[in-house]
Amino acid sequence: MGTRLLVTFLGTGKYETVVYRFRDARSKPTPYIQEALLDMIERDMIPFHPDVVIPVLTPEAERAHWHHRQGHEYDPDPCVSQGLYPRIQEWQRRQEAKGITVVIDPLFVETPADERAMWTTFDALYRRMVGSGDEACEVVVDVTHSFRYQPMLMLTLLHFAHVVAGTKTVAVFYGSQPRKLASGGEVEGTSAFSEADVLDLAPLVDLQQWILHVHTFLHGANAEGLYRFIDEIGRSLAKSAAAARDPVLSHISDVRGVAKTWDALTKAMQLCRGPRIPALSRQAVRDQEQLIRSWQEGDAVASLQPIYYLLDKIHKEISALAVDHDYDAYLAAVDWCCDQGLYQQAYTLLRELWVTAVCDVMGLDGNVLQDRKRAEHVLGAGVQYLMNGEGTVDPQLPDWLVSHREVLQSWDQLSQARNDLNHAAFGRASAQPSPVLIAKLTEFKALTRRFLVDLGLLEGGNVHGASR
Repeated sequence: MGTRLLVTFLGTGKYETVVYRFRDARSKPTPYIQEALLDMIERDMIPFHPDVVIPVLTPEAERAHWHHRQGHEYDPDPCVSQGLYPRIQEWQRRQEAKGITVVIDPLFVETPADERAMWTTFDALYRRMVGSGDEACEVVVDVTHSFRYQPMLMLTLLHFAHVVAGTKTVAVFYGSQPRKLASGGEVEGTSAFSEADVLDLAPLVDLQQWILHVHTFLHGANAEGLYRFIDEIGRSLAKSAAAARDPVLSHISDVRGVAKTWDALTKAMQLCRGPRIPALSRQAVRDQEQLIRSWQEGDAVASLQPIYYLLDKIHKEISALAVDHDYDAYLAAVDWCCDQGLYQQAYTLLRELWVTAVCDVMGLDGNVLQDRKRAEHVLGAGVQYLMNGEGTVDPQLPDWLVSHREVLQSWDQLSQARNDLNHAAFGRASAQPSPVLIAKLTEFKALTRRFLVDLGLLEGGNVHGASR
C-alpha cells in the first residue's frame, strides 16, 4: 500500500468554534475543520488513517492560525488562543501513544497572486503528494479554507496525479457554513455549539475519471479502462454498510454490465474477431437503450445525472454499429476502426469481408477454413486472369467475378496493403507511406459496398446472410 496523505488548506478567516458533522459522525467542538477531521478519524468515524498530514498555508495563514489563533473574541473554545499546529501535535502524540506514526509536514506556499505563484504551488503540491515512493499514494483532501484559484488547482491536481502517478483520491472534504445549533449527542458538551455539515466532493473528481475513460472509449476504441473504473466504483460502494439502501449502487451495477459488453466489443475490434462484431454491436446498443429506459423510469439520482449525459453521448456515437444486417455491421465496424485510427484492423476486416462475401455467393461456409481458402483461391484466380488474359481462366473462376474487373484489381491492392501492415513493412520493397494507406481505405470501403450490392448481399438485390 502506498503512503496515505491528508492534504488540508489553512486560511486567514475568523473561524467559529462549531461541531462538524460528516454523515452520522460528529466531531468535538473546534474552530478548525482539520482538528474535526482528525478527531473523527481517531474515533474511526472516517475510515482513513493518514501516514502524513500536509497543511498548506500562506504567510498570512501562518500568522493568523498556525501557532496562535487570531480573531477569537467571545469564542467558547476552551483552547481559544491555540492555533492549528499545537492541536495537530496533540493529536499526533495520541497516535504515537498507540504505536501509530504520523508525520506532520506543512507546505508553505506563496499568497495566490499571479500565474507564477499558481504553477509554483501546483508543482510543490504534486511533488509533496507523489514524493519518491514507488507505490501510488492515497489522498484525502480538505478544501474548506482553500481560496481564489486553490480549489480548482486542487481538483485539477488530483486528476493529474492520478493519470501521471496513479494517485487515488479517497475523499475531498468541504466544511459548510454553520447552519443550526447542535442538539447534543455522542460528543459530550456539543449542544452549545453551531453545527456545520462536511460534504465529500470526491464524486466531482470521479466525474473527471468518467470523462477521461468515456473519451478513451469513443476516441481510442478502448473501453477496458471504463469497465475497470466502473467495476472499481461498484466494489467500493458494495463495501459500505449503507450500500444495500444506496440507489447509486444498483445504477452503477447496471452500467457495469453494459460496460462489460463495450469492453468485449472494442476488444473484438482491436483483435479483429470479425464473427463476433455484429452480435456484440447489437447487444451493446440494445443493453444501453434498456439501461437508459430504466434510469428514465426510475427515481432520479442527482449525482448520476452527469453520467446519464455521458451514456447518451456513447449511445449516439455507437448506435451506427447496431444494424440488423451483418454486412452493414461489418462496414460500420470498418468505419469505426478508421475513425479511431485502427487502420490495420480496418484493412484486415475489409479483406476478410470480401472472402466472406465470395463464400456466401458460392454457397460455402465462411466459418470453415478450407472454404475460406477456396474463396481466396477464386479471388486470386481472378487476379491471374486480369494479368494473363482469357487463355488462363481458372475453371473455378465464376462468370460473375470475371465481370468485376475493378474488384479484382482492388483485391490484389487490398491484400498487398494488408500484408504490408501485418508484416510491419519489413521486407516489402513496395511498402506504401502511411498517408497513402490511410487515404486508400476510403476508396476500398466504397468499392466494397458497391461489390456487396452487386452480389445481392446488401440492400439493392436479393440479400444473402453473411456467414456467422
